[in-house]
Amino acid sequence: MTDDIKIALKMTNFSIQSKWMKALLIIFFVMGILFEFMPGAYTPNNLGGLYLMLTPAYLYQMVVTPTVSSYVAASQRKRDLQTKLPALVVTLGAIISFTLHVVLRWVNYSIYDYSGVESAYNTNCLSVITASFLFFLMAVYSGAAYKKFIVSLVFFMILLFPSMIFFMNPGILNSLGFVQNITFSMAAICGYIVILLGGLAMYLISLALYKKGMDVKAFKAALARAGR
Repeated sequence: MTDDIKIALKMTNFSIQSKWMKALLIIFFVMGILFEFMPGAYTPNNLGGLYLMLTPAYLYQMVVTPTVSSYVAASQRKRDLQTKLPALVVTLGAIISFTLHVVLRWVNYSIYDYSGVESAYNTNCLSVITASFLFFLMAVYSGAAYKKFIVSLVFFMILLFPSMIFFMNPGILNSLGFVQNITFSMAAICGYIVILLGGLAMYLISLALYKKGMDVKAFKAALARAGR
């Protein structure tokens, strides 16, 4: 597994616009941390979790885009390079980002006075679950995006907006009795399970679509920018 991770990380150096993608990853990661420490970040739709959990998406792009090269096409490990390795390194990246999100959620709740805020503790729990579910959607989308770009994008959008409305509305969940019956540790454990399921879904989807050619629409914008 360690060798696979090293290979995947080395591949990021050969991705389309590698330096730009790494810069975006770092920017999103740093912004996520900064937003986590803002007062009022206890809300379930806080931007900290959003930015932190989007960083694995850039990591996925950097690992997958080099696999379109003729060198990879001739490699005996082509299938692993397009399926197993991206899912592995992105899931590990998501676990790191999610762990940081969980820790910072707890720190934020501890250092700010939320005594006058109704259900601040419960909405912190909800924020943790929302962040993990965001990664799950991104993982499902990414598993198919480079093979079936338009279909996967439409599917992603259809699921994203209703899901975010549901998870970011404590009133809906309060009426179901969900928020009141969950602890922070339970939310974190559920989050890790959702992330692992997301990584598994990414791998299985990419494996099922492995024999299909890369969808040029998925690379069109990046190739256009790289050619400028």
